[in-house]
Amino acid sequence: MTKKQQFAILLAVNVFIALAFFLNNLGVGPSAFSSDQHNIVAMCLKLDNPNLFQKDVFLDDVANFRYYIPFFIQTLRGIAWITGGDYILALNLWNTFTHVLFGLTWFLLGFYVLKRRFWIALFLSILIRGVVWLPGYEFWGISDLWAFTPRTFFAALLPIPFILLFTQWKHKLLWANLCLGLILNWHPISGIGAILLFY
Repeated sequence: MTKKQQFAILLAVNVFIALAFFLNNLGVGPSAFSSDQHNIVAMCLKLDNPNLFQKDVFLDDVANFRYYIPFFIQTLRGIAWITGGDYILALNLWNTFTHVLFGLTWFLLGFYVLKRRFWIALFLSILIRGVVWLPGYEFWGISDLWAFTPRTFFAALLPIPFILLFTQWKHKLLWANLCLGLILNWHPISGIGAILLFY
């Protein structure tokens, strides 16, 4: 099988999975959100319109949450600007993109580690999507709309600095460290474990 054929299969599998979740989430309401998403969307709405949530204990003053993962919040607001303020559609579109990214990055990591074993790397990149519940009611993986949180996007980006270690680039350790530092902005708490794993 040629590299072009392998890439076509890889892309087709990931796009198919992403589109299936996208179509499944069309027409859902806020009840499909997880508690994290309810909080995030409320913060975005407050930033969009400072007159909202007046006298709310938490949301009345944006200073109370301005520190909360600004990379994620501002990106979501940008996507919602494109969707005309529809945050459900914005999350669905970003989740769809993340599904494709998740599959590609975890495939590439497995592909390098497994010495170019295409089918094994493809299988593992699909398997690792599955939601696994961790201690403290946290989870790993990517799934339906409710599961799309800053941690999910962070997990989709996480293989990139590790992939860089397998390249032939000059100063690859420096580039991998810089990449890891940028990725940490998407979910700094998860980044603590990523740093330990990296080093």
